[in-house]
Amino acid sequence: MLKENAVRWLQTRLINPRVMRHAGDAGNRYAVLETIGRKSATPRRIPVGNGLRGDVFWIVSEQGRNAQYVRNVEADPHVRIKVDGSWRSGTASVVPH
Repeated sequence: MLKENAVRWLQTRLINPRVMRHAGDAGNRYAVLETIGRKSATPRRIPVGNGLRGDVFWIVSEQGRNAQYVRNVEADPHVRIKVDGSWRSGTASVVPH
């Protein structure tokens, strides 16, 4: 638990803010995933690896179903992805491993 908390703190406080500066820009290896907060009902954005393959965008969650954005997707599957400089809307689904 301590390790998970430390990793989560590093990601949310140090890594994600730096990556978000250029995530979703053309040629960037990171995209921006926008979900709707399941409790707040407000847009939530997080950087994710650029998983665009054709018309499908794949994300592998490091924290599995414990990731907040996965829980948001389970509550409301309507998402947006900013990739290669433009936003795309879609419907997400969680694929069990």
